[in-house]
Amino acid sequence: MSKIVKIILIIAVLALLIIDIYGIWKYKFSGTEYKLASSDSVEIDENNEEEIKEEEPIIEYQELTKDDFSSNEKLFITDIEQAPGPNSYIIRGLLYEEYWIESEEFYSVKNGQSTIEIFGIEYEKERYHLSNVMLKPVDENIEGESLYLQYSQRSRRYVVKDAVTDYVLYRPTDRYLETTVSSDLQFVIQKNNKSEKLTVADVVDTHKKLKPQKNQVKMNYSTIEFSRSGEIDKVTELNF
Repeated sequence: MSKIVKIILIIAVLALLIIDIYGIWKYKFSGTEYKLASSDSVEIDENNEEEIKEEEPIIEYQELTKDDFSSNEKLFITDIEQAPGPNSYIIRGLLYEEYWIESEEFYSVKNGQSTIEIFGIEYEKERYHLSNVMLKPVDENIEGESLYLQYSQRSRRYVVKDAVTDYVLYRPTDRYLETTVSSDLQFVIQKNNKSEKLTVADVVDTHKKLKPQKNQVKMNYSTIEFSRSGEIDKVTELNF
């Protein structure tokens, strides 16, 4: 009787094994598809991430006033659009300040004790000429700008200047400004030592959604002139 029981148990175990094996093979060949992420899909995901990263930041504009230009700051105009009111336009831009350095840094570069980084390029003293420190890139393989350091009597501090144009360099602040002006406000464009007198309405099409270059020597900076009452009297853009 015990042999019969053993035989029954063996048959039962074998039956269970057969059922399990059948179930596994049935699942494996049931037509279920498994797809791995292709290189194309990964690339698309990376592109999507880049697009998300490149989304334009929300810019908060402050009202432009005379006090913003008390130290010869400049405005890089990013946009001009028609205002809700009649015959008026909104001028928006990023405020730039003179590229100045502390006196300690000036003398350190002058004495050859240190270098100075300007717009991502490392410079060192090339020579000292007429109270100016003429600069050259530390890396001879890099084609830098012709720059020099000078003490400005007007602003009473050491500034960085372009040796080609003799203009002071400007660097961006974090302040975005806007103001509403009349459509017939004088807008002067200076280019190649010539001045073209226009109005704000004349330059709208060339001042749409512009992006300021933050590490660039030559840019189209605008000087804002005010009347005694604090109203904007004229805009002069130096066009390169």
